[in-house]
Amino acid sequence: MSMIKKIITATFILSLALPALALAAYPSPVSDHISKLSLIELVTILTSFTWPIIIGLSGVAFTVSAILFITVNDDPVRLVEARKALLLGLIGTVAAIATFCIPLLVQAAVAATATPMS
Repeated sequence: MSMIKKIITATFILSLALPALALAAYPSPVSDHISKLSLIELVTILTSFTWPIIIGLSGVAFTVSAILFITVNDDPVRLVEARKALLLGLIGTVAAIATFCIPLLVQAAVAATATPMS
C-alpha cells in the first residue's frame, strides 16, 4: 500500500473516531468558562493562538522562495517557479494580516453601534 493511501486511511479512521473521543471527554470547569465567552473573546483567543503559526508559515514560504531564487542559475523555468513562490508567500501574508484585522474591525463596529449617540 502506498504512503498516500496509508495517510488517507489513517485520516479517515481518525475523523471517524474523533466524535467518540469528544463525547468521552470529562466536563471540566474550563468548559464552563468557555461556554460563557462572548464571540469577540473567543475570536481574540483563537487569533492570538494562530497568529504565531501563520507568521511562522509565512517565514517558511519566504525562505523557500529565497532558496529558489538563489538556485535559479539563469534557468527561466526555475525563475518563474521562484517568482510564483514569492507571489504566493506575499498573498498568504496579506491574507493572514487581513484575517487578523477582520475581528478587530468587527469589534470596533460592534462597539461603535453599542454606544448611544448624543
